[in-house]
Amino acid sequence: PVSAQIDARSTNLTGQIRNIPLREIREGSAIYYIGEFPIVNNETLTFSLDVLPEGTGKHIKTTLQQQFFID
Repeated sequence: PVSAQIDARSTNLTGQIRNIPLREIREGSAIYYIGEFPIVNNETLTFSLDVLPEGTGKHIKTTLQQQFFID
């Protein structure tokens, strides 16, 4: 595992963008990045991640989409 600089943001279906601050969690040899953000019921968010692993100099970019439901 290596540390990374991560830029995380979410975009809803109306185009509103929210930056998601992440914090690094180390547990044994594992490294996790955790962020918290508000959601509303039946909201679909697209997440964009720009990851720069330590020591590489190469950015890794990815996106994913998730719909959220609140009970």
